[in-house]
Amino acid sequence: MANKQVNIFPLDQQPRKAVGLSYPFSNTGANGAIPFKLNYTTADQIKSNLFVYFSTDVGERYLNPDYGSNFKKFVFEQVTAQTYGNIENLIRDDLALYFPQVELKELTITGDPEELQVNIGITYFIFNNEEDTLEINLSA
Repeated sequence: MANKQVNIFPLDQQPRKAVGLSYPFSNTGANGAIPFKLNYTTADQIKSNLFVYFSTDVGERYLNPDYGSNFKKFVFEQVTAQTYGNIENLIRDDLALYFPQVELKELTITGDPEELQVNIGITYFIFNNEEDTLEINLSA
């Protein structure tokens, strides 16, 4: 019988060391002692990084003009099967290029043309085999 090997990120074994900032920002400390909520696991930080990446438009980040996704260009387009296919291709390409540690399990794209809204659900695995889901909503 084969043993399943699980990768453990070194910082995840040190519970008092934060990996990064959580997004969206929030003040969680008592009396403002901690100005931002911190992530203490790599899985939580990857989820925050994904959300920030897909919420940022290309060219929007100062001194890093290639960072971000082009989701905003789909906001005012006609909601069709081709639009869903273009969004799916964009997500798959961006994950493969910028997030190699993320393995896409399921991608759901739904829309409501009446409300001018597209909902994206990304279910993914990271190297240590933790499954997580990210929800993104685009609306005009």
